[in-house]
Amino acid sequence: MITLAVSVPSIDLDRASRDDLIRHIDDLEMRLGEVLPQAEPVRRLRTVFGLTHQQAEIVAALSDGMIHSRTQLHAACSLWSPNTGQTIVDMQLVRVRRALGRFGIKIENVFGDGWQISTGSAARLRLVMKGGPA
Repeated sequence: MITLAVSVPSIDLDRASRDDLIRHIDDLEMRLGEVLPQAEPVRRLRTVFGLTHQQAEIVAALSDGMIHSRTQLHAACSLWSPNTGQTIVDMQLVRVRRALGRFGIKIENVFGDGWQISTGSAARLRLVMKGGPA
């Protein structure tokens, strides 16, 4: 069991708005990322590119430059939210493409197989995940 040294703010789930809930979940995920070192690369993606946790998990999976199917990307982004359908991948990819596009990074659709990021862009993403600049 992990004990956090910081207090976690409470939230009234019945009265909180959707935006308040999203901010609260993001805050909890950020705090968890601070105590789990394997979450650091995903945290960096979130910070640098302005991604949500799910979106950053998708980008982290694609950062190897390989082709990933919808099933693979769903598995990557649903570790913390296992009750989502695979259509979440399509929805999140639209948002990820928009966010990464501002940095000149493109996600390519490989018809019938899935998605991939070009080798050069994947290397840039891995550099960001290690603490380098965008």
